[in-house]
Amino acid sequence: MKGKKLYYCIGISGMGILLYWIWNQAFVSESTFPPHVRRIELRLWADIIGNMNTSCIFPLLLYILFYYLLFLIPFGKSPKKSGYIALTCKSLLFFVIGICLLYWISLSLLTYFFTMEEEHYGAKGILLVNKGRFSDTQYVVYKPIGHLFRLYTGETPEVLTQYLEEKYSLSFSFEEIGSHSYFFIPEGREKLKVRVILDQEFEDNYLTLLAVELFEEYYNKKEMTWNFEIVEQNDGGKEEEILIQCLTEKDIESFSKELYEFALYAMSQEPGFKKYKEGKDEVRIHYYIGMDKTKYTGSFPLAKTALEKEGWKDLETKIRSQYEKQVNIEEEKERTEERIVSEEEVVKNARLIYDSVFQEDGYTYTECYNAKGNFYVDLGKAKGMISEEGAYATRTLVYDRVSKNGECLLFVYYEEYYDESGQRTDLSTKILNFYGIDRKTGKVIPGDKTSWSQVGSKEYREATGE
Repeated sequence: MKGKKLYYCIGISGMGILLYWIWNQAFVSESTFPPHVRRIELRLWADIIGNMNTSCIFPLLLYILFYYLLFLIPFGKSPKKSGYIALTCKSLLFFVIGICLLYWISLSLLTYFFTMEEEHYGAKGILLVNKGRFSDTQYVVYKPIGHLFRLYTGETPEVLTQYLEEKYSLSFSFEEIGSHSYFFIPEGREKLKVRVILDQEFEDNYLTLLAVELFEEYYNKKEMTWNFEIVEQNDGGKEEEILIQCLTEKDIESFSKELYEFALYAMSQEPGFKKYKEGKDEVRIHYYIGMDKTKYTGSFPLAKTALEKEGWKDLETKIRSQYEKQVNIEEEKERTEERIVSEEEVVKNARLIYDSVFQEDGYTYTECYNAKGNFYVDLGKAKGMISEEGAYATRTLVYDRVSKNGECLLFVYYEEYYDESGQRTDLSTKILNFYGIDRKTGKVIPGDKTSWSQVGSKEYREATGE
């Protein structure tokens, strides 16, 4: 009787395993057939259950079957001692396999937790399912069938047309331009060639292209005088931008008024500018002020501009702020460039000062560099400063820096004292004067001051900005 029960248990377990395998292979398992072959599969929750069946329940059923085979099927009578050893070995083996099974189940659960598919609607009747694993993303398109099933469709032109028509409440036709590549053409605006791509969501450039066409219509209708051009950012017209020239800083006010009115016009023609994120943030008007497209450029979002509380005044404030900020950057750049002085320029201007001030007094001209690599001119020994013991003073013209306004190079005229052995004495180095020299004209301007704290002559201050 016991033997029959045992065989019944084994038979029922084996039948359960067989039925599970048929269920898993026919309906649930992702690895059996690819979606485009199998076509219909259970929805997300059923897929997760199937994966857990494969990795958790199926090994557990095998483990129970192994228990029946190991402990309940008699293999002949053995001596008492031998039977005890066999039972111990069986128990140890069963324990080790059980530990391995628990480890496998826990690892499987963690894996499924971190690789669970993400599923959401891309449009009504269109499911976007992430087939990527871990941090990867690989979205594919399905069609839901009831609450349990989904049908793989892929990115067919019919699906993408359905997405566009639902989003913009317009009719679209499509035109094939290559293998699995299409343009979508809105009814009434046949010039627009819309592209759709699938990332985590469907993305299209309809609003970007529409903004360009609306601007051209508005420009001709209102007889605007601003120069503009349409800039194509990449192949296929994926991104086209409006680039408008504001003639001068004085025109910013009138420029802002007209662009604000255009923003209102665009919003009235297409509600999508306000409704969708690409309309609010990505559709932008680009402009430049003056003649140079590389300077004084800026942009503003079309939809957000139309929604500003203060209307065109807010837009004017933003454009003027962008312009003034860039003007400051350009001015600082020019000042920085002016402060960059080549060694050749320093030497040239030092020679001009020598020729203008020191040569006629009989001073010598020797180019030197100190330990830090700074340039100076050794003018030789000071006239009438040599004592009977041999002590003397030397005079030098030392390059300091570029003036604050960047228009002059500054030099300092020093006197230094040495004893009869040629060693510098404890007497401090004396400043005799400061000189500025205009970098453009070469004019030498004496500072008429003998310390760093003195302000110097009026001419020196005006020329150097010090």
